[in-house]
Amino acid sequence: MSKKTPAILALAGLLAFFFAAYSSAAAINESDLLDVIIVLDASGSMRDSDPDRITIEAVKSLISMMPAKDCRVGIVSFNVKPKVRTQDSQGKDALIGLKNPSDADYIKQQLDRIEYMDDTGIGNALYKACEMLNSLAHINSRKAIILFTDGLDDLKGNNAIRQSIENEQNAISWAKENGCPVYCVGLDFENPDGSFSLGENGEGITKLNSISDATGGLARATTDIQKIEDLFIEMLADIFSIYYNDVEFSSTDSGSCIAKININKNVNEANIRIGSGEARSLRREDIELYGPDGKPALENGAGIRFDSDKVSSNIKLALPEAGEWTLVLNGTNGDGVKIGLLEHYYLGIKSEIIIPEGDAALYSGSTVTVKTYLTSKGEIITDGDVYDAVESAGALVTPASSPEASFKIDLKREGNSFTGSFIPEKSGKYEIEINLSTSSFYRTDSIAAECEDRPGDSLEMEKSFPDIELETGGQKSIEGVLSYVRREQSGAVHVGISQNDQNCAKIEYDSSSDTLTVEGLGAGETVAAITFSDEYGNTLRLSFTVRVSEPAVPEKKPAGPLAEPGWIPYASAAAAAIAITAYILYRNGRKEIKGNILLNAISLVYGETNAKIQAVYDEFGDIQEDFVLNTGIFRDKDDQNLACLLTEALERLDGSENPAQKSIREFFGSQAGQKMLKIAKTVRMEGSYKGSKGIWFVNSVKNKFVTINGKSSGRFNLDIDSGVEFKLSDQSSRAFLTVRLEYKTIIRHWTRTIVTPDF
Repeated sequence: MSKKTPAILALAGLLAFFFAAYSSAAAINESDLLDVIIVLDASGSMRDSDPDRITIEAVKSLISMMPAKDCRVGIVSFNVKPKVRTQDSQGKDALIGLKNPSDADYIKQQLDRIEYMDDTGIGNALYKACEMLNSLAHINSRKAIILFTDGLDDLKGNNAIRQSIENEQNAISWAKENGCPVYCVGLDFENPDGSFSLGENGEGITKLNSISDATGGLARATTDIQKIEDLFIEMLADIFSIYYNDVEFSSTDSGSCIAKININKNVNEANIRIGSGEARSLRREDIELYGPDGKPALENGAGIRFDSDKVSSNIKLALPEAGEWTLVLNGTNGDGVKIGLLEHYYLGIKSEIIIPEGDAALYSGSTVTVKTYLTSKGEIITDGDVYDAVESAGALVTPASSPEASFKIDLKREGNSFTGSFIPEKSGKYEIEINLSTSSFYRTDSIAAECEDRPGDSLEMEKSFPDIELETGGQKSIEGVLSYVRREQSGAVHVGISQNDQNCAKIEYDSSSDTLTVEGLGAGETVAAITFSDEYGNTLRLSFTVRVSEPAVPEKKPAGPLAEPGWIPYASAAAAAIAITAYILYRNGRKEIKGNILLNAISLVYGETNAKIQAVYDEFGDIQEDFVLNTGIFRDKDDQNLACLLTEALERLDGSENPAQKSIREFFGSQAGQKMLKIAKTVRMEGSYKGSKGIWFVNSVKNKFVTINGKSSGRFNLDIDSGVEFKLSDQSSRAFLTVRLEYKTIIRHWTRTIVTPDF
């Protein structure tokens, strides 16, 4: 159970948590020190806003709870001018370490000597704090400033005001340059006349916000000092990578309280804070503590420090044994008692990027793997129990070229590590922020992945492709088509065929035998092309000419013994008639067409709320039969395939994207979009011609990546919530291929469907 905490206890605990948290974060690298300056308002208005000197007692409690190792503190009080309250044995301004209890007691004595008087000069005090850190802090230490005030600057005289403003600006600049966050706590006290100490229009709050925002800190203000603790806990969780946990306790009939306290592994220092809720703290003789072994711990004294201030006590345990500890408070029924646990860890995290096996670098379009380990004293932890304590693990990935396109990935437990992956859409830098969290602390780490475009091997011509001559009805084959191309690396090469006159010859390529076959259909000439493309988007086009001639007419033989019988000419004519009839039947039957659909142009067109992909295709011929179409989709101009063209169009988008542009960009960067682009590279369509309507319906669509059963009108959808529709339509003896891309994306819990209209 727990009761309402008095104001003095609230602020004391909050400040303690604040700095203990910071020291824990600093201890991620144990050699780092934490150098912190506490800047306290000591102007005359504090007599009214803080008559019980809550601020002073809170800071004294803070000193008790700060880690004894690797932490140094300086105190600056201010009114019109700042005054340094911590000096060394020679009387010089100093940062005081907390390793010796006597040093902590010295700081508390100096706090008691602060008197409230005169006006307020915040800028001067901040400048003095930065001046101290600049001259006294260790070079590699972490630095921080906390400012507590109840009012605005109210100096007298233009010169004094101007100097304070200048000092404040200089202090902010120094803090920014030296990575020193300034955290501001404002008490907006209501004066007897009804006015507020931080200004009628919130001027003081605005000022505190500007200081903290500029330096990477945090600012909060309240009119109720009872809420100060909540504000500091918020900063604690957000900034200092540690949690303060309330400890439940029960009351006994004998007039005492018992609390069970679980301390985790790898804790460097544990602080058990006890607030009595009375005008005094509990006495040392009222408190009993037992370790996991059941033996009394306070009487032992080894590695244990007990501190007591006016309204709270603190038990500090150095390298405590993991397990359940028992705290007994005698002489209280629990009213107003508040117990809390603050654990400091020498725990950090270390992250790395794993380059895929076989690759020399990270490449766009390939998997980037992130692996994170827990560490202690710089060494990776191999104790699985510590990893079991992690309740959540994830990372935020931000492309440097488009920060608005950041996305989250989950990190899954893999032995003694946490692992996740993503596929970068394009080359460039990707900032990765990793977060691991337990019930007691959280840790963050930042790394970057530099991704390159995968080096594709250039496709070059090994030898020119020969022209082909044959007669109507004849057939010729050329084996080893891929031997006409030279490439540096291995991998699949797609071969596509195109021609400008299909009535002259039928040209096919068989990938299984790497053979090109040409069949003469009618006298004439057609210009054809073989287009080679690889997985990297490289293409090479070799052109050749097919000439088809009618068979030669045999010479008439002279009459005589060797002359043909009279029935032979009639038989020849009949055979010719049969051949012509068979050819006509063949032409009217199912027809297989192999080649490229050539694009003249492609573009992305956006409206306010929708988007379409617009394409114009070259003439393919007047097809009026059922068909099988083996094709790659290419632009005639430079042999780029559809996937490359879509990617190129997306890359041309400027920064002022409307919702439709943003949605389509996000889709093509997703796994679904990438799969669709792959499907667009190579397709095989089977369909039937509906002469009455003048259009073709696609029965099925196949490609080398997936096989999909068609639906009515040739439409199909993938299980990845995306689809492609292929349809041929007849317009004035010209065939146009319609590529319809459809996908759905969730935006703010509603569904938008972006469809390219038929063109």
